[in-house]
Amino acid sequence: MRLQAASNLSLSIAFAVTGVLSLTAAITNDEYFTELEIDQIREAQEIARRIPIFLNIAETRLVYLGLTEAEKKEPGKVSKMVKALASVFQPEMAIEVEKAESAARTQAEESDAQLVEFTRTELLNGLYQALEEAMDNIDDAYERKRGEVRGPLEELKEFTEEAIPLLKQFEPKTSREKSSLNHALEQVELALEGAKSALKVIPKTPKGN
Repeated sequence: MRLQAASNLSLSIAFAVTGVLSLTAAITNDEYFTELEIDQIREAQEIARRIPIFLNIAETRLVYLGLTEAEKKEPGKVSKMVKALASVFQPEMAIEVEKAESAARTQAEESDAQLVEFTRTELLNGLYQALEEAMDNIDDAYERKRGEVRGPLEELKEFTEEAIPLLKQFEPKTSREKSSLNHALEQVELALEGAKSALKVIPKTPKGN
């Protein structure tokens, strides 16, 4: 199904090119996300929050495949100024902030431990699944008018443009890895094509609106 005219617009990002459905059936029967990632997806109800999570999941797979480096950041980290003010004016809040930071670090460590156990095939499949979910969510948000989708589309386009050359550097060691790599590459390319097509018909939001 291809992008339709603006008078009867349906983004159809997930099915921008025929043949995607057969790949989808082959890959998405298993779960390739960590428990923390699943929780983050469930908590992010707005499309503007959810798409960055899917793209972060996909980027994490590139990191664990050794194709790019992770950004250095501490999960749940609150600024020193906020904590200093809380400790002076609301000591109880400062304690809660510390607990929240500790819990976030623990969750991140557990998620990392799960990711380390994933095979390279599973990591590639996870990347595929993250992008498929991102496209489906953008389609759904547009059709149901649940938030602006241009920003998420631009994020999807930027990520896929960067991911394609990285994936092409991956050297599969088994036939399963090669198959998953081909599927992942095709999914990334489909997402890029779909995002580009959709951005041509989705107007930019005027500044200040």
